[in-house]
Amino acid sequence: MAGDEEAFSRLVAEHHAPLVRLARSFVADDATAEEVVQDAWMGVFAGLPRFEGRSSLKTWIFRIVTNIAKTRGVRDQRRSQEEPGSRDELSPERHLLGREAFDVVAEALWALPANQQRVVVLRDVEGVDVPDVCRILGVSENNLRVLHHRARAKLRKTMENYAA
Repeated sequence: MAGDEEAFSRLVAEHHAPLVRLARSFVADDATAEEVVQDAWMGVFAGLPRFEGRSSLKTWIFRIVTNIAKTRGVRDQRRSQEEPGSRDELSPERHLLGREAFDVVAEALWALPANQQRVVVLRDVEGVDVPDVCRILGVSENNLRVLHHRARAKLRKTMENYAA
């Protein structure tokens, strides 16, 4: 039993941060993304005995987070329509710490349409391969390529404007 707990702990240590970044592309703030991933880990732990191996374990876990985050994002979106201000504002401290370029890219990333955000997070930040991203997001490879190209073009344009 201790070996199972250790293996699960390693799994969490390896995938937690990437999962939070993925969840963040569906929800409005970092705290909610953390909650989504915590809920997902509970689902993974409960569902692990039933994992059938039809995809990689990583893909299965990312899909669980995607499903929970989608549901939470829709629910939070409904609430945010009643309350103004659904995105975190960039703090002055971040600018003072010399992270201005990072902030510009992050702001541009969160301004992208949701599917483009998710593709960039999964492909460029997490390095997930194309077939797995397609399965996680439920899109075709052609659609994925188009989303990725458009997202990168918008981010590139933002950085060109920033550098000018």
